[in-house]
Amino acid sequence: RDGDSYILNGEKTSISMAEQADICLIFARTGSREDRARGISAFVVDLNSPGITRGRFDDLGEKAVGRGSLYFDDVRIDARYRVGEEGKG
Repeated sequence: RDGDSYILNGEKTSISMAEQADICLIFARTGSREDRARGISAFVVDLNSPGITRGRFDDLGEKAVGRGSLYFDDVRIDARYRVGEEGKG
C-alpha cells in the first residue's frame, strides 16, 4: 500500500479471455503471509493500466475463447477500486 493506492506486482496465469478483457477482478495479498486468507483483498482492475502486459497460451481447443497470463509490474490501483474491506477478500 502506498497512501491511497495499492501497488500490484506479480502474475496471474491461466486466465480465460486474458487478451480480450478490459477489466478483471484480482485477488492480491495485502497482509502478511501469517494472516493467511485474512491477508487477501479483491480489486477491480482496468487491464489497460500502465504496467500491465498480457500473454496468450497456444492451446488446442481453446482458440475461440483464448487463455493467457496477466503480468503486473508496479501497477498503481486507487484504493476506491478495492472490493470490500482490506484483508477480507
